Amino acid sequence: MKKILLGAAAVVAASAMTGVAAADTADVGVHIGNIEADAGGDADFWGLSGAYSHQMDGGLVLQLDGQHDSIDLGADLGFSYGAVNLGMRNDSHALYGFAGLADWAALSVIGGGVGGQLYLGNFTVNGSVGFASSDDADLDVTVVNVDGTYFFTDNFGLTGQARFGDTEIGGAESEVTTLGLGAAWRITGSNFTLNGGYQSIDGDFDEGDAWRFGVTYNIGTGSERERSQSGASFNGARNLYEETVNVLVF
Repeated sequence: MKKILLGAAAVVAASAMTGVAAADTADVGVHIGNIEADAGGDADFWGLSGAYSHQMDGGLVLQLDGQHDSIDLGADLGFSYGAVNLGMRNDSHALYGFAGLADWAALSVIGGGVGGQLYLGNFTVNGSVGFASSDDADLDVTVVNVDGTYFFTDNFGLTGQARFGDTEIGGAESEVTTLGLGAAWRITGSNFTLNGGYQSIDGDFDEGDAWRFGVTYNIGTGSERERSQSGASFNGARNLYEETVNVLVF
């Protein structure tokens, strides 16, 4: 799994140094945050993320993306994923499928799913359904996500999100619902975007909230709205990964 993430990071880094093709885009980011449970206790985390998108002939799009997080839950636990996405995109919408591998603490997981996007002027809508399983713990996960970002300017947008995760571990089932608000602002005249968000998490065993702040370096897109509608913005695999982390914590 680490080799996959390092390989994806190498592709993005090489693109940044040599210059991507006109139809290629990428981004590399760092983030910090905190998860707090109502029953008591909280956990700080930090992470790295990256994505690379290549526009192929006939409107086909290939995207690689991945993320690693270190979460302090008494001991530092590592969570990470890497995914390959293949789909089609035009000026009004996109459809894609994704497949990938993940490490959730000590569990090795395989996952996949489908997603889509709608581009409605200044409004970008994402939807996805993802599935993951691990033989290590007799684990099966289903995650459904919908989010939408309204861009007040090309470089400033607010995002609303609703995400649902259903997990079965050894025959026992648990559910988590996540509602989130976020914002992204690309600094005028630069490739850097400041992004942050808040999530309210309601699980079968606990409730809580989380916040996150990050900085992203963008390659090949001129604005945040452009990145969301023609960049490395397929987010189905990332939502499958993040909601499963919430399921395991809550």
